[in-house]
Order: sequence, then structure tokens, then C-alpha cells
Amino acid sequence: MSTEGDFQRIMGSMQSKDLPPVEVVSGEFRAVAKNFFTLPVALLMDLKEAQLYQDGSELLLLFDAAELCFSEDDFEHMKDMNIRDFLNVIHAWVHFDRGELGGADSTQE
Repeated sequence: MSTEGDFQRIMGSMQSKDLPPVEVVSGEFRAVAKNFFTLPVALLMDLKEAQLYQDGSELLLLFDAAELCFSEDDFEHMKDMNIRDFLNVIHAWVHFDRGELGGADSTQE
């Protein structure tokens, strides 16, 4: 699905809560989570602000977002990951429609 397709689907929806859950696959990690686009827009704004300040707080915001959208067991597993693996899971979650890691990491089998 294209970015334009995602945008049109979201814009055509009365509420983003009707977006279906997504399957997230990254390395050995596999889970079902709420769609990233169901998160409050305030979180997106906070992420953008953290990027501008480059203070590292975006990692904490992504951690909070994962806690909201993944099951308790899956989130507990994510808490034990190293930072790189955690960020790979987040990337796979946001770009679920592009396949595992969205083609960003060719080391995956």
C-alpha cells in the first residue's frame, strides 16, 4: 500500500480507531499491535519536537507509544531488547505494509 493510499484511508475514516491491528515482524520478534496511526496526534507532535531538539527523548516517546499499542507480554519482551532491536521493531510497526523492516536491513533472513 502506498503512502497516498494510507493517507486516503485515514482521511476517509471518521475515526482512526477503526483501523485494524497490524502484524509486526522484526527478526525473531513477532506480534500484533494497534495500528500506529491510532495514536494521538499529540504524540506525533512530541516526536517531531524531540527530533528538532535532538535530546534523545524520542526514544522515550516511542517506548510510551509501544506500551500503549502492544500487548503486555509483547511489551515486556521489547523491554528486554537492546536499543537497535527495539528501534527495528518500531520501524517494522510504523512501516508494517512494507514487509519486514521495510527493506531497510538486508541482514534479516
